[in-house]
Amino acid sequence: MLKHQGEPTLRSLAEMCTKLAEKLEQEATIERERARRYLEAADARAAEKWTKREAPIRARYAKSRLILKHSKVARPSGQWRDNDYDVICKGEVVGRVFLSPGAPADKPWMWTLAYAYTEDRTLTHGYEATREAAMAALAKSWRRQ
Repeated sequence: MLKHQGEPTLRSLAEMCTKLAEKLEQEATIERERARRYLEAADARAAEKWTKREAPIRARYAKSRLILKHSKVARPSGQWRDNDYDVICKGEVVGRVFLSPGAPADKPWMWTLAYAYTEDRTLTHGYEATREAAMAALAKSWRRQ
């Protein structure tokens, strides 16, 4: 095959394609980095706005945050069962959630507020199907909802 002067060879075409692909990859990397930085900045701005809006709500609920702690940890006296949990708010036990042997079969988990916190509350105890549901019911009573 005769080669005309000035025509690129197959090898030179392959080299040009490789260089072009490398350049495109570099540009794509730069664009991805720009996009990442932009999104991070946008997320930070949104988080700051959200924090300002949510501050009063967070402060209100931080005061009444309920923590479920296994009784084995909360009561080292040894008076606990495997499915017995204390509900703690600001370091004080305000209620219990436990698997009750005397509960109805379809709602074996009992929740109860501690006696000191039962005043002015219509519901102070109840039965639920799951531990999570019992905790939710206790929290609802605790927050007087």
